[in-house]
Amino acid sequence: MYLINAIYFNGSWTTRFDKRLTKPDQFTTVDGSAAPIAMMRRTDTVRVAETVDAQVVELPYGGDAFAMTIILPKPGESIAALVSSLSADAWQATLAATTSEKVELYMPKFSLRWEALLNDPLESLGMRQAFQGDVADFTRMSRSAGSQLYISKVKQKSFVDVHEEGTEAAAATSVEISVTCTCGPRVIRIDRPFVFAIRERLSGTILFLGKIVRPPA
Repeated sequence: MYLINAIYFNGSWTTRFDKRLTKPDQFTTVDGSAAPIAMMRRTDTVRVAETVDAQVVELPYGGDAFAMTIILPKPGESIAALVSSLSADAWQATLAATTSEKVELYMPKFSLRWEALLNDPLESLGMRQAFQGDVADFTRMSRSAGSQLYISKVKQKSFVDVHEEGTEAAAATSVEISVTCTCGPRVIRIDRPFVFAIRERLSGTILFLGKIVRPPA
């Protein structure tokens, strides 16, 4: 049994990048090495902010109902430290600090895909019981088999494509629910001494009763 959740986004920049201005450039990776990148460019008025350790740029889509917020660590600052410092309060304060300003913006054109099994992350967050076949309780989902159900796999796939016209992005999460017993039909071998009864089911009257202690002739 599967529970599947999907989301899709396709937004055009309020002000698009001119493809003719997209040029080969370099991107500095975490280890300091340079990687080739296609760099988009435009001069525009957007919302920006400066914090102690980062620059913030917000690029709107369409009628401004959606936006991409980019937080760029300043030279010498660690991206890992920046991410770990982004509490809910810090994020809200960063957004509140943005103001409109005319800038010359250089932004990489990129496409990425990501796929991962989320069992371990979810368990580490405290969702443990649902993954344990002997204690999971899904009886509200199935009265007859709920005590035998458990989550066996949570998987997520996503992609983001950022280009001159805008951004396309999608993600899907699947939750696979299995049963604790994956065995086939029960096997019964009548290969040892046994008792038998022939009875009338409605009244329960036994008509014949016997036992077999050796193979019949």
